Amino acid sequence: ISNSVTNIGNSAFYLCSSLTTIVIPDSVTNIGKKAFSGCDSLIDITIGNSVESIGESAFSGCTSLTSITIPDSVKSIEAKAFDLCFSLTDIYYRGTTDQWDEITLGEDWMLGAEVEDIHCTDGDIEI
Repeated sequence: ISNSVTNIGNSAFYLCSSLTTIVIPDSVTNIGKKAFSGCDSLIDITIGNSVESIGESAFSGCTSLTSITIPDSVKSIEAKAFDLCFSLTDIYYRGTTDQWDEITLGEDWMLGAEVEDIHCTDGDIEI
């Protein structure tokens, strides 16, 4: 994704089965609804340092996703953002545990994931 992109729109990569890794640049501030939903080959995601919102079902159904890195700029993760990500085991957060507690989390934001802890810079938060 180019550094000139500031928004990843709704359903932008919906059902894109050829995506395996994605690095979202620092220029992006918003990831839209279902932006990467159904990308079943997606294994790893790194989200840029300016993203503030991860939209509803943004990564829903990314069944091969094993880890994600979330910046401390994120203020909200909407409902079902990581729903049905059955292989998701690791969430790395680039902020502190106190900062994580300030994030607004939507209903069932990671339903079906195997995550047990959020790995923050100052320790882990048990889910």
